[in-house]
Amino acid sequence: WGEYTLVLGMLDDKDAEGVVSILSEGASEIIITEPEYGERAMKTEELLRITERCAEASGIRNPRDAVESAMERGTPVVITGS
Repeated sequence: WGEYTLVLGMLDDKDAEGVVSILSEGASEIIITEPEYGERAMKTEELLRITERCAEASGIRNPRDAVESAMERGTPVVITGS
């Protein structure tokens, strides 16, 4: 289905580099967000450093705002995390 915008948030004990390398392949843009899991959430800035190597990336800490921003892009949206 072509390019898509990826919204991604992860927990800090997961293989972020592995997940990003797989999911970023078709992404035209990645929007990083921070899951609402307190101390277990990977900080937006940390995950953003990993994703910037794979695709255009930006960080929006609030998950709801990240999804709304992605939907404004005009591409299909994939929302996922760990």
